[in-house]
Amino acid sequence: MNTSDSVTPRALFGPRPRRATRDGDARDSIRKWRRCAWLALAVSCAAYLLLSLSHHQAFHPWGRLNFFDLRVYRGAAQLTLSGKPLYGGPIWHWAPFTYPPFAAVTLAPLALLPLAVDELLVTSFGIVAVFAVLARALRLPTADGEQAASTPPWRPVLIPVAVAAALWLEPVTATLGYGQVNLLIALLIVGDLSRRDSAKGKGALIGLAAGLKLTPLIFVPYLLFSRRRRPAIVALATFASTVALGYAALPGDSQQFWGGGLFLDSRRVGGSSVPANQSLRGVILRLDPSLGSRWVLAIAILVGILGVALAVRASRRGDEAMGFSLCAVTGLLVSPVSWSHHWTLAVPALLLLGLRVYRNRSKIGTIAVGAIGLLGYSYLPKLMGKPAFASELALPAARTLASAPYVLIGLAALGLGCVHETRLVLARLPWRHPAPRRSFALPHISPDISPDIRGAQ
Repeated sequence: MNTSDSVTPRALFGPRPRRATRDGDARDSIRKWRRCAWLALAVSCAAYLLLSLSHHQAFHPWGRLNFFDLRVYRGAAQLTLSGKPLYGGPIWHWAPFTYPPFAAVTLAPLALLPLAVDELLVTSFGIVAVFAVLARALRLPTADGEQAASTPPWRPVLIPVAVAAALWLEPVTATLGYGQVNLLIALLIVGDLSRRDSAKGKGALIGLAAGLKLTPLIFVPYLLFSRRRRPAIVALATFASTVALGYAALPGDSQQFWGGGLFLDSRRVGGSSVPANQSLRGVILRLDPSLGSRWVLAIAILVGILGVALAVRASRRGDEAMGFSLCAVTGLLVSPVSWSHHWTLAVPALLLLGLRVYRNRSKIGTIAVGAIGLLGYSYLPKLMGKPAFASELALPAARTLASAPYVLIGLAALGLGCVHETRLVLARLPWRHPAPRRSFALPHISPDISPDIRGAQ
């Protein structure tokens, strides 16, 4: 018998190393969880689409939103193409067009397609945008210089699960139900901030987002004071270009919007005191409608300065994830009108907070993230606006606060940011690190020296 015929690779090279076995098991486990994650996303999307088809509109549990804002966009696009005044009056029911003229020019293709096609395209884009926003948010670096999801193999597992869960949050379902542009705005902002600071053209997407909707302008001082002057200048230049394009395409409407101060009139947006307005101004008006506008403006300015300062300090430490989150929440708080669906911009901040809590193994943080998630699934802003819960101006203080869950979450986030910064400052104070005591050493006297010489010394 030839012994070479019975030689096996295991006999030649020995047993497979355990480390290789563990690596293979880890890859198999990740592959298994990845399939489960994508299955969960498919089930979530299928359920949402089936419910939407059964309601003949994008699903929302508290009423028919009927693609209200999409109809306003289509009306503005038709006015733009026909050469009629854009800001002459209501476009759909009571609602006028409140965005800059550049937005109307950008939305003009909507008027060329049937309404059903627009609804399908906007809904499909919204679902894809949720995926893209959360994926880009995980690329934001944290304080340790790493990306938010610092374990690349688990990224394909985390993103589908996060999207499947985020699809049912009230800001997201409201955005899809109204046919809003909030997810596009969030994608432009997060996509821009997730790029390297040295990337060519960084800041342009934020400037483009501000050209569509003015709220993203708060990220310009955030970039500027976090020592990123070039992206801040690029953002401002891009925003100025959108204004110039609006003047070139719609000179009369642009003069009315910018020159006539129409962009400063928040009354055109709707009732600021309704529970759906999740801004500081909305809560203050619900608590005390008689409070003067100057006081409301002063409070908003103070909160804005505080929030941007906290975001800038986080960014200077290299924590872009926290910086974005604080700046986004601040912009939503100080805006005169922040409808509940505008808080879509804070959804990636919730994901980033959850990752931070998981890494720190914080029990209190886990409870807080769970409570925030439950509030997002509770649909309180819409529920409190129902006639059965009485008029918003007649609500007692407790119920008024209950109608402002996102504002309370935002203020709590800024408060925790202040506590965190205070701890960092105190940790660097001199008395927190006392200088080591100097030990007094006696002079060394050699035993070889005679006593007489020692006495002489």
